[in-house]
Amino acid sequence: MANNNTDQVPPRVLVNRMSDQAVFPTGFILSSSKTLTIPPKWWDQTQVPTDLRFNVPVGVSFEIAPIPDVLPQSIKVMGCISPLKEAPVSVTIVNDSGSDFEIKAGDQIARMHTLCAIEPELVDVTSN
Repeated sequence: MANNNTDQVPPRVLVNRMSDQAVFPTGFILSSSKTLTIPPKWWDQTQVPTDLRFNVPVGVSFEIAPIPDVLPQSIKVMGCISPLKEAPVSVTIVNDSGSDFEIKAGDQIARMHTLCAIEPELVDVTSN
């Protein structure tokens, strides 16, 4: 599909779901593939797995950011996906609250913000 602004074909980012718990990032939303309890440690980071592996072309990268109004403000979300990343993607979360925070498998935890001029197309390449 051509981009109307540039008449260029958008780059393709191949997405491989590595488990049955992995959720394809429709709308560029990332979901947890595991149920986890994140303790209240402002100095400690927890890696929340997505069980997704991305094949990102050169010139495309993503910033992992919070989804407005989905997680409390005391939960910090960060990360990035770049052409150099080969491992399955995890979302870095820091719990700045005073109590445990539970994430269930399938919960939406972050969004991917495209850092390129042309928005890529996500293609599911999982073999069943």
